[in-house]
Amino acid sequence: MAMTYAWRRTAALIKRYAIGTLLMCIGTWSSAAEPLQIAYFSGSARSKIGALIMVEVYKQANLEAAIVSLPGARNGPAAEASQVAGESVRVYSYVDAHPTLTRVEPPVTEWTTVAFYRRGQGVSLASPADLRKYSVGYVRGTRAAEDVVAQHHLIHVTQVRAPDLLFKMLGGARFEVAIDGGTNGDYWMQRYGMRDIAQFEINRIPLYHILSPKYQKLAPTLSRTIKRLTATGELAQIVSRAERSVLASGPD
Repeated sequence: MAMTYAWRRTAALIKRYAIGTLLMCIGTWSSAAEPLQIAYFSGSARSKIGALIMVEVYKQANLEAAIVSLPGARNGPAAEASQVAGESVRVYSYVDAHPTLTRVEPPVTEWTTVAFYRRGQGVSLASPADLRKYSVGYVRGTRAAEDVVAQHHLIHVTQVRAPDLLFKMLGGARFEVAIDGGTNGDYWMQRYGMRDIAQFEINRIPLYHILSPKYQKLAPTLSRTIKRLTATGELAQIVSRAERSVLASGPD
């Protein structure tokens, strides 16, 4: 009887331990299965395109990722706090201002900085320096626009919270010139039926994926994957698919 009791007690302990271990494993598997989050600017076509590109790059590197939309001003703080794996794409100089973040090289896409203005309103742009003559609006947190403002010492500037608002305000004459990405502008002008808008290209800038501090160890793997996809021509195909997807469905 004593032996039977001892065996039953041992069996119960083994069962309890096995169940506990199984639950711990299930919890670990569930956590591991959660995709890494890539943040992009709400309303920004190029930022969302970059995020979709990087989801495919992560997949090619055997990593699962998903995109998450955040207001422009929240992307940087979320990445610095490692609340997301990283930011979609940023200009090269972005990491200079945010040294805790890691830039993944080489670039995966390109940003065209464009000045948009209404025809027939007296605006004439022959060089970026001419922007000093006019009131300028741009989306807060857009590094490429901020660089233009700083480089050309623009004074009469208005920061707005989102790209859709930027073009609504341009149409409402809240400022004379809006600085944004060419893809973004093309999308929002089409969305709002704005047909009287002229464009002046300021520059073209390569865009790089950005990793948060917690995930900086992924940089070598992602870098190798980007180089491989570039060499085989697959990256160009991925970029083309991402652009078609965003222009068809919108950047929100």
